[in-house]
Amino acid sequence: MKELVVLVGALLLARVLPILDPSYANFTPLFAVAIFFPLTQSKLLSYSVPLGVMFLTDLFLGFSAINLVVYFVLALIISLSRSINNYVYTSIIGIGLWHVIVNFFVWLSNPSMSLLQTYAMAIPFDFKLLLSTLVYGTALSLLLQRKHAYT
Repeated sequence: MKELVVLVGALLLARVLPILDPSYANFTPLFAVAIFFPLTQSKLLSYSVPLGVMFLTDLFLGFSAINLVVYFVLALIISLSRSINNYVYTSIIGIGLWHVIVNFFVWLSNPSMSLLQTYAMAIPFDFKLLLSTLVYGTALSLLLQRKHAYT
């Protein structure tokens, strides 16, 4: 239980850090945790921790019309992780789905530019999201291997 509290605290900090330093925007461990939790935790925790952290931080950061789509895609990534069981594949497929679905709804909310322009403008942000998911996923994988080696 102590590990869960530390993890939730770290995730909350990681979600708020981009406000303090914008260079951290879209570099978050949240998706890596969403991918790994189904492999190590119950189904309830797999969904409630990542989505709960997202909701709690949105209480402070503010809600927008796109939030429900973001929650849906995060839940979709969690579901994918339960069936794929490979964090690299799940990361690539999940962030690919994120890119297509979320940015489609971004375009719907602001159709002043073309859909193709919206997708193109999102590539640097979503690449950073993919990179952070792979980096944090690798770290979580190593931590899990180390924990299992000593138990």
